[in-house]
Amino acid sequence: MGIAMQALSNAKQAVRLERKCSKHGLNMYTYKNHAGEQITYCPQCQAEALAALQERFDQQARRSIMERKFRENSLVSPKMWACTFDSFEAQPGSAEELIKGQVRNAAIAFATKPVAHHAVLYGQPGAGKSHLAMAMMQEIHKQRPAQTMAFINISRLFSKIKNSFDDPSEYWTKEKALEIMTGVDLLCIDDLGTESSMGRTGQEATKWAQDVIYDVLENQDRIIITTNLSEQEMKRVYDAKIFSRIFANSQNTRFDFTGITDKRLMPNFQI
Repeated sequence: MGIAMQALSNAKQAVRLERKCSKHGLNMYTYKNHAGEQITYCPQCQAEALAALQERFDQQARRSIMERKFRENSLVSPKMWACTFDSFEAQPGSAEELIKGQVRNAAIAFATKPVAHHAVLYGQPGAGKSHLAMAMMQEIHKQRPAQTMAFINISRLFSKIKNSFDDPSEYWTKEKALEIMTGVDLLCIDDLGTESSMGRTGQEATKWAQDVIYDVLENQDRIIITTNLSEQEMKRVYDAKIFSRIFANSQNTRFDFTGITDKRLMPNFQI
């Protein structure tokens, strides 16, 4: 029996008492439940409790819907969903622990103030940039589940878009990618810089890919970016308008992973 039907059944067999509710000043009611226990209640207190219970159910449903949308909007290896701050191993006092704390603080700032801002995690491969970027996204989602989000691995994205040229059934067309990446409240672009190898004709393909990146950067102002490129390398790879947009609004949220241990070389590495 549902909650509402159970409450209706209880109300039908309840007996009105002269005793008053101390909170609402209303007459109390009493009935015996299916176990034979005597239950006394205030109708207003009960209505408020039921409303609170319904709100919790609704919040859980909304959270579940947003979680599903987050995953549907993302293009990433399934194992990446296990990347959290808790699963990022760092020895006390190490450079990894320091940068983990800094990135966690950035996640809190993103969740607390949903304003235009970028975070850029850059430096050598294998240092845990993607792990911490996903940890940021998951922490922000936990604190602000109503936000729409997407985590996009740029290499996977351009492979999908290339496929769409010859396969009209491909979901990730250029248009769909731009719709998702510019339409969400918070976007993560993972592994920026790998797109230069995606395409058919070398430099022409690189320009085409950079045009897509420019459109995203021009129309999305809350972005977390990971890249294996240094700032100097990004200046060489991208023209000035893209480079400036990558680092726009990123004061205090530029994280250089140079010198961080390559986690892929560690014996217990899993992600």
